[in-house]
Amino acid sequence: MGVRTWQRTLRKTSYLMKEWLTNDTRIIMPALLNEGGSIFVGITTLVDLGGGTGTAVRNIAKAFPHKNCIVYDLPQVIVDSPGYSEVNYVSGSLVTCSSSY
Repeated sequence: MGVRTWQRTLRKTSYLMKEWLTNDTRIIMPALLNEGGSIFVGITTLVDLGGGTGTAVRNIAKAFPHKNCIVYDLPQVIVDSPGYSEVNYVSGSLVTCSSSY
């Protein structure tokens, strides 16, 4: 297997994983908010570390518009996110503990 084939495989796997996680979130978050929304009472700021596109946090922000919802993820992830208006995005790395806000 050549390097190009391996790179294509990684890109395809990464895309499929992102799609799976996004779709899973679309199913789970409404149930969580309907059945367990009280867990967010008293929280003013919520940070989703490694939050990807922000789909999960967006659901929380829509249900609780007074909360400050932030996604913290790698710059290459943030740049490809849809940029939901309900979510603040911060790019950085948990490994190097750096960020740009």
